[in-house]
Amino acid sequence: MRTLVTKHRSIISFAGVGLISTILDLCVLKISLLIGLNVYLAISLGFFTGLTNGYILNSRFVFKQDPSHRRYFKYFLISLGGYFLTLGIVYLLHDRSGWLSPIYAKLIAVVIVFFWNYILSKLWAFK
Repeated sequence: MRTLVTKHRSIISFAGVGLISTILDLCVLKISLLIGLNVYLAISLGFFTGLTNGYILNSRFVFKQDPSHRRYFKYFLISLGGYFLTLGIVYLLHDRSGWLSPIYAKLIAVVIVFFWNYILSKLWAFK
């Protein structure tokens, strides 16, 4: 078990940072909705707050690299792809179908976007 954790340490750490960033993202989203902001503006504010937090923590604790403008730009592009995936998923599950609230649709998007962000961050942004 110990070797399994050691072997997959970066994805476990990435998931921990992702959890912190997601909580921050969802708090900003919820507060933004409560004060009456448009759903997509609220999603955007939460997403970019979580993105910045995730970059700082992933740089320091997961990939153990000093933050740089070049690396941030790569991370930003990866996250921008995740952002558009998130908007599409929320649109389909909330607006189009009326099936879920924006918060629950966002949580489904988080799971999908997690894998997108991890793979591209590991292979490109923090390589």
